[in-house]
Amino acid sequence: LDQAIATDPSFIEAHRMKAEGFYYEKRFEKSKNAYTEMFANTKDYTIDDQMFYANTLYLTKDYKGCIDQVEQIIKKDNSKSYLKRLLGYSYYETGDYAKGMNIMQEYFKTVEPSKVLASDYLYYGRLMIKNGGDTLAAVREMGKSIEKDSSVWPVYKEMGEIYYGKKDYCSASKAYKLYLDSMAIPEATDFYKLGICQFYCKEDSLRY
Repeated sequence: LDQAIATDPSFIEAHRMKAEGFYYEKRFEKSKNAYTEMFANTKDYTIDDQMFYANTLYLTKDYKGCIDQVEQIIKKDNSKSYLKRLLGYSYYETGDYAKGMNIMQEYFKTVEPSKVLASDYLYYGRLMIKNGGDTLAAVREMGKSIEKDSSVWPVYKEMGEIYYGKKDYCSASKAYKLYLDSMAIPEATDFYKLGICQFYCKEDSLRY
């Protein structure tokens, strides 16, 4: 492929195959660079090419680049609800929480329930917290992410920290306990926080 591109830098099929090859091998930095090279040297790239590129930008934590790319695609085709997910995530990561919230609310109105990902609930809950929304509602959204995909159980710790910050020690202790039950090698600070939460949870008669 490199030889084909060297022979004809505008040969888009070689660029595409190279970029997609790296993408499917999860070598996202190399995929991103290959797409950048493709866009610089060819003209007939498709929206699908741009969508792959947006994915690589997000996965390599180039969130501003991802936002720019997704906004370009949406101007051409606003029907891609999947892209709104990426946009909402990237707005969160760049600290633009109000825009992120608006995008995720729009996304949930248009996406089919079967296509909602665990990460969608997680980011939505995080954005609710950052925008000063209902804490309990936000934590419920984060909890849905674990219901959707049990492999994201570390979210229990994040939920515990939110409850702890609100001085809801009983709820925090439950979240920390679930987190610790899933940890192979818990850290000392996690046991400490669980102990503190149990100590201040007045609803638990055995807290001492």
